[in-house]
Amino acid sequence: QSLKPPVSHKTFLAAVSPKITRVVSDLRRYLHSISERDNNMEIRQQRAEYVDELIGMIFSYAAEIQSLTDLQGWSQQEDCILKAAHQLWLDPLRQHTDPDFKLRREGGEWVTEIAEDFAHWLNTRLNKDEKLNMGAVEFREWAKLMRSRLREFEAAQQENWQ
Repeated sequence: QSLKPPVSHKTFLAAVSPKITRVVSDLRRYLHSISERDNNMEIRQQRAEYVDELIGMIFSYAAEIQSLTDLQGWSQQEDCILKAAHQLWLDPLRQHTDPDFKLRREGGEWVTEIAEDFAHWLNTRLNKDEKLNMGAVEFREWAKLMRSRLREFEAAQQENWQ
């Protein structure tokens, strides 16, 4: 099966979701196992490690999509329904042919949207289990972790797109 850009998805998370289901399940099991305990540094660290693993898998997928150099500008296709922020992240080579795209990409606001989409996606997956109640605090934590890692990822990838 050849890798294709997620043009038929609203977010990249819909495309990558099947690949990372196991880690979400592992995180859910862990959260159940500690539900009766007081939150402490060890628990927060372990939880962050699960989320970091998810983010790493997402970045692996993103790097694969970004490396589709023969499909440069794929997000301009008429049938692409991917949200603008996700296009800005996953189709960085489009900036070579689309000055407006380049300007929006350099603006960086899309990083926050990607981070918040991830946090919402993760809370939704975890809250499918009625015993877990992920809310605003967890949303902020997931978004903060994603935003931080995404900035690092972008800095490391920059030389690939010049």
